[in-house]
Amino acid sequence: MSDGQLKDGGKGIKIDEVVKGSPAAQAGLQKDDVIIGVNRDRVNSIAEMRKVLAAKPAIIALQIVRGNESLYLLMR
Repeated sequence: MSDGQLKDGGKGIKIDEVVKGSPAAQAGLQKDDVIIGVNRDRVNSIAEMRKVLAAKPAIIALQIVRGNESLYLLMR
């Protein structure tokens, strides 16, 4: 994902920035969201997320934490 800035957080991947008009923005990702799952796989680091995305799935299901909420977003 190169739609903004990501930071390993130990318990997920924190979004530092989302580029306007990017697939991440279109999916609804926001600054300070934390990605904790990708396509049903738990991810704690950017390296783990890249392994899941290496298969180049057509649709990416993200499990994120926003504040106190757990949300699911779809990216194409």
